[in-house]
Amino acid sequence: MPLPPDEPTLRRWHRFVISRWLMDHNIWLACVQAVCLGMNMRRADFLVLVREYCDLHSENQTYGRRR
Repeated sequence: MPLPPDEPTLRRWHRFVISRWLMDHNIWLACVQAVCLGMNMRRADFLVLVREYCDLHSENQTYGRRR
């Protein structure tokens, strides 16, 4: 399943992923937690959101991809 198209759901996924990533949770377990909470999330979705966060909050910024 690709990332959700609607903005409120995407924000909820983003908050969930970044909070788990900052707490250094295992990606697989975080995805299991997400599915239990009703978010049909795959490992690839998790990594896409983390990569976007890293690009926007580090020296690896890619100009033009800002939300």
